[in-house]
Amino acid sequence: MSKPSIWMPLYIADYLADTGRLTTEQHGAYLLLIMDYWRNGPPPDNDLILANITRLNLETWKEHRSSIAKLFAIKDDEWRHKRIDFEIRTAFENSSKFSERAKTAASKRWGKTNDDATSMLEACNKQSSSSPQAVLEQSSIDATSMQQACNKQSSSSPQAVLKQC
Repeated sequence: MSKPSIWMPLYIADYLADTGRLTTEQHGAYLLLIMDYWRNGPPPDNDLILANITRLNLETWKEHRSSIAKLFAIKDDEWRHKRIDFEIRTAFENSSKFSERAKTAASKRWGKTNDDATSMLEACNKQSSSSPQAVLEQSSIDATSMQQACNKQSSSSPQAVLKQC
């Protein structure tokens, strides 16, 4: 599984309900831990690494460890966080779902499952011998813009035609 998207959901009411007894320094350490978790997965149960993630010196980290550890489940030498695990799964499920929707829409629009602009260029090349009505039937782009692109095609490079399509 690759990394989740660059943004992470933070439900303020839930966060404040769970962290009401943390000090300001502990809030900072906890936020840094969950942000690192979001980007890199569960951190190991290693005080040097955890101190590094929280940007606290080792002595200060050890003072705060027990308060912050209550917000995690420490299993198999990892600090697991139920909510972050849930949000990561949701982000990947949504990403897959939206990707499939986009592929389906592109397939319906262009009649091909090709993800790149090649199918657009091929459609433009075929249009030089087609009437505007035939072009309209082949794609959902209006016939006028397609006709203009095809008229310019004879003097344009394939890249220019692609941009026009």
